[in-house]
Amino acid sequence: MSLYHAWDDLKAGRLEVVLEDYNAGDLEPIHALYVGKPGHLPQRTRAVLDFLKQHVDLRHAERVPKAFLKQRK
Repeated sequence: MSLYHAWDDLKAGRLEVVLEDYNAGDLEPIHALYVGKPGHLPQRTRAVLDFLKQHVDLRHAERVPKAFLKQRK
């Protein structure tokens, strides 16, 4: 479980850290979705996506097919 999800409970004493020296690889899904005007991506959004590309391991990343996105509308 990531610290992001457990921090409040750890801080309050409802959870405690075990196997602190073991790291399973920190594989946690991150989803980036922009729903807006096609062809127009705000600079702030582009900056976040660029940051993620630089700092997140994308070896296991996959793109959602455009056909799937069109079906969801």
